Amino acid sequence: MKLCGFAFNGLLALCGPSMAIAQETLAPKAGSGPTTAESGGCGIIGYGGSVAANDALLDSRIASLKRELQITDGQEAVWKGYANALRATTQVMANMHQQMIGAFQQNDHSSMTVVDLNIDATESKLPALEALKPATIALYKELSEEQKKKADERLPTMGCI
Repeated sequence: MKLCGFAFNGLLALCGPSMAIAQETLAPKAGSGPTTAESGGCGIIGYGGSVAANDALLDSRIASLKRELQITDGQEAVWKGYANALRATTQVMANMHQQMIGAFQQNDHSSMTVVDLNIDATESKLPALEALKPATIALYKELSEEQKKKADERLPTMGCI
């Protein structure tokens, strides 16, 4: 296995599921769409798409989750807080992903670049997920038992962008 492939796979292992979508190719083709993001799974929102397309896809996922959870008028305020926190988390992750792809598109596959990308990814991901946690807790507390069952299936995949 080439050093580049080995290093990139190591980067993927450290970054977790949010980077798995990039494993197939280091340089996504323009217009290639998201894969797991469309089905609600873990993956980078809008892999290879425009900012507007990424935002539209995320809004679609959020709207779908809202329908699935059957958010009531009384839960609307905590829902908006969760949705906004999810958007902010997704933006952090998308920025991190673009930095990684950019480095590899420039053929910068040095060991130090990969180490730096690992560190940057880890430093970005933890605070983003920590920022999402209070909004997730607030939403979860307001859900009925039936809604919580649905949330237990879907919320973990929403935050693993």
